[in-house]
Amino acid sequence: MKNKLLVFLILFATICNAQMLLKKSDGTVITNGSIHTYIGLTEPTNYMGIKVYNTSTNPINVKAQMASMTNSDGTQTQLCLGTSCVGDLVAGPLGYPSDQFVIAGNGQNGNYDHFLNGNPGINTAQNVEYVLRFYMLDANNVEIGNAISFT
Repeated sequence: MKNKLLVFLILFATICNAQMLLKKSDGTVITNGSIHTYIGLTEPTNYMGIKVYNTSTNPINVKAQMASMTNSDGTQTQLCLGTSCVGDLVAGPLGYPSDQFVIAGNGQNGNYDHFLNGNPGINTAQNVEYVLRFYMLDANNVEIGNAISFT
């Protein structure tokens, strides 16, 4: 009984502290560590619509980063978040967009944001993999909350 109560309390605390929720445009929740497969180099087969939801009552500042890429140099890629679209992404600590992207309390970002890949790969016989990471910043640009990374 104590174990069930402990698991419930941990789950409840996690849900209460969550401020950011990601979903694909079809409504599928994007969880930390999840893998999403797309086959093709033209729309719609290379397009991943991303919706960011703020599950708190306070505004959140959201950024995304290309955490890593395998078998790609980042050319022919695009990430749109907020009012900014960036092409030819670079893996590393650089967060997109460069300006603030604030989502109001209990709000969401709309249907505009997405990741697009047109890169066939350095070695076209192998898969191309990207790891995207979405995270939140406070007013001092210090990372807060739980980031969500997915492949």
